Amino acid sequence: MESFNIVVAVATAVSALTISFCILKPIYNIFFHPLRNFPGPLFCRASPLPRQFHLVQGNLPVFTAALHELHGPVVRVAPGELSFISSQAWRDIYLPLNDRQGVRELVKDGKFYSIFGHTAGNIMTANFREHEQLRRQLSPGFSDKSLRLQEPIIQRYVDIFVSKLREVADNEKARINLTDWFTFLTFDIVGNLALGSDFGCLYRSQFHPWVYALKRNLREFVILQLLAHFDLGWLNRCITSLPILNGHTRHENLTKRMLQSRLDDDEEHPDIISVIQNLKEPFSFGKLHSNMSLFILAGSETSATMMTGFFSLLSENPEARKRVTNEVRASFSSEYEITLIGVKSLPYLLACINETLRLVPPTPNAMPRVVGLGGHSIAEHYVPQYTVVYVAPWAAYRSETNFTLPVEFHPERFLQDPKFAKDDLSVLQPFSIGHRSCVGRGLAYAEIQLTLAKILYNFDFEVAASKL
Repeated sequence: MESFNIVVAVATAVSALTISFCILKPIYNIFFHPLRNFPGPLFCRASPLPRQFHLVQGNLPVFTAALHELHGPVVRVAPGELSFISSQAWRDIYLPLNDRQGVRELVKDGKFYSIFGHTAGNIMTANFREHEQLRRQLSPGFSDKSLRLQEPIIQRYVDIFVSKLREVADNEKARINLTDWFTFLTFDIVGNLALGSDFGCLYRSQFHPWVYALKRNLREFVILQLLAHFDLGWLNRCITSLPILNGHTRHENLTKRMLQSRLDDDEEHPDIISVIQNLKEPFSFGKLHSNMSLFILAGSETSATMMTGFFSLLSENPEARKRVTNEVRASFSSEYEITLIGVKSLPYLLACINETLRLVPPTPNAMPRVVGLGGHSIAEHYVPQYTVVYVAPWAAYRSETNFTLPVEFHPERFLQDPKFAKDDLSVLQPFSIGHRSCVGRGLAYAEIQLTLAKILYNFDFEVAASKL
């Protein structure tokens, strides 16, 4: 009986402590937390649960944008988290700091970036000094010189892509899912450039099993991000080891096999691996695998999403569609004249691409950083140490604070149209900013411009019953 009483007493004490914590913690967050004076809805200031709920629902960028509409350019999205939408915030958060402590940066939020794996030599998770070295080593693979050598590879896949579309277009009543076809194209291109061989998506007109694994991996990131935020220790490890969350492992294993096959091939390839392996200090297999795996992840789905959004927006804006089509067709007398150099002379096409990146950012979620010791000034706000901060792209790009007619498609804003003279174009940073900006930006623009120009040159299009 005495033992039973002890168990009851312990259970009662634990329950009381838990209930007290659940009550007292929100009170502390609202009235005593260092961020108590920053605006935000009561529930978000009290608990991280509203933010995590919208993360799982898949509408966190839209939710954050709605908060900014109500509360202004800085919002407390969670008890220890601030979202910004100004161009000054981009500079204050993501550019290196140069002060009495030397050159440094706001560190990446470990809880968020842990989902990408802390593999040695990964340009995404590397610290400031490691990143500097990695960027110098990787940059030659994405230089203008390398891009010129890679152009035949890109041209070949884009031509296959166009020929496949032409087969479908011969049937006037046929419909085509451009989302899938853009994914076929971008995965085959990035696979060849990163691993020396494609996935056969265009040839087979279907997804390779590896691509399914990667797409599944992307969906798992939401679950992994949620688990990382709450940091439940052994419970996290148990959950992440479940078979339903093995997409990341499959992605890693398949990438390793393809990379090893590429390294075993003695034939010369004008790909990124050749450039890297010709360095004075070639990458180890682990370092090479880590970065090529990341490159495939970053360089495929994002470009496909952007190009899908491009045609969806043009379908809703016939005047813009007519103008960009006329620009492409008037600039080239033959499809063979459409080259990476040639597409650079299409200003309206580039403006349409940038406007698409604004309205449909391929990566609408934020890139969180953590304020270091002593706090930091962001967009004229003093932010205490240990606060998670970021610019929310979706919210920033659709804010009246930054753009005239922010939710409308107007490529003219990028062509110095006086109507949009007050737009803050420096807010648009789809590839991030500064030393941490995407090293493959030039390649992404080249691939996108070439593909879109060839489609517009060859085809007239309209959206079927449902949107792309």
